[in-house]
Amino acid sequence: MNTANSTQAFALKQTSMLKNEFELFQEEQALATLRFTGLTSIKADLEVAQTQQHIIFKYEGISGKHVTATDGNTGALLAQLDQTWTGSHGKLTLYDGRELGWLKTSFWSSNFAFEDPEGQQFMRFTSKMGLAKLGAQADVNAVVLSQQDMILLVTFGLFMLIVSDEMLLAAAAIH
Repeated sequence: MNTANSTQAFALKQTSMLKNEFELFQEEQALATLRFTGLTSIKADLEVAQTQQHIIFKYEGISGKHVTATDGNTGALLAQLDQTWTGSHGKLTLYDGRELGWLKTSFWSSNFAFEDPEGQQFMRFTSKMGLAKLGAQADVNAVVLSQQDMILLVTFGLFMLIVSDEMLLAAAAIH
């Protein structure tokens, strides 16, 4: 991956505490909408406004440690994440064969990162849980990606973070 000297920030904000729908922003510009749709599985649809890109994120397998992103228009596999049984790290394989690391960066909270093949974290994801709404932030450091790849990676990581937060909230509600 090529590098540059800039950091880009993205924010994922829940549209309403009554909806499992989020908007992706870069600065003040809305880029996409992520809607959780699965009743019996963990699934979300992403609609990118400007490019008409449609991505479906889905947890698969009994343990839920296998996550895919597919093109909602063609069904083509865009990315596949295989996590360890603890979910603390894994490997993301992109449609073109590139591999990235996925890791949990904090024991106490839902913070994750993608790392390049050299082990350098280039995209960090931070939970922004509020009193009634979920949200998250992605910070992308010094990486030059196509707009489509940037949206794919940012929303993949944010999807994973929101699911992690929702699982933590569900576990807390049981106790």
